[in-house]
Amino acid sequence: QGLGELLVGFFRCYAREFDFKGGVVSVRTGGHLSKHEKGWTTKERGFRGDRHLFCIEDPFELTHDLGRVCDPQTLSEVKQEIARAHQMLGAEAPLDEVLEKWARSDEQRDQGGGK
Repeated sequence: QGLGELLVGFFRCYAREFDFKGGVVSVRTGGHLSKHEKGWTTKERGFRGDRHLFCIEDPFELTHDLGRVCDPQTLSEVKQEIARAHQMLGAEAPLDEVLEKWARSDEQRDQGGGK
């Protein structure tokens, strides 16, 4: 597969196929695990809300969920952006158009500006 096909497949996977409620992204295995396998199905004591909304296994510290900082609002925004990229790439939009929202101009970089 070419790089473009892999990128489209990545966004398709996370826009359409990945089970955010029960799945864990595992770079270590090159696939997905279940929250049950990792023991990430219960809320942490002393914390209000679920800290395992978008689970990403740390490939070096296997008990650490890199996505545990993701709150419901952030997860919603991530999902929306993944869906937007999937839709645009599926319609064969050029990559620079897909990334345009996040690209900073040279002038903004020089000034230390935002997105």
